[in-house]
Amino acid sequence: MVNENKIDPIILSYYKVQIEQNIENNNYHKLQVILIQKNIQKLNFDTNYDFSASDRDASLDIPYMN
Repeated sequence: MVNENKIDPIILSYYKVQIEQNIENNNYHKLQVILIQKNIQKLNFDTNYDFSASDRDASLDIPYMN
């Protein structure tokens, strides 16, 4: 299992959104969806971050990504 404490909460939040979109757009079994959602909720992610904002410089959001 990935150690989510070493991953930035903003990055985890991005992947959470992408996984949720993937679940909506694909035909998964209901039990698969429940399992995925249950595991996603265990992660520490930033819920206040707006990935669609166009008025910012992406390189400033995560300083170590420069």
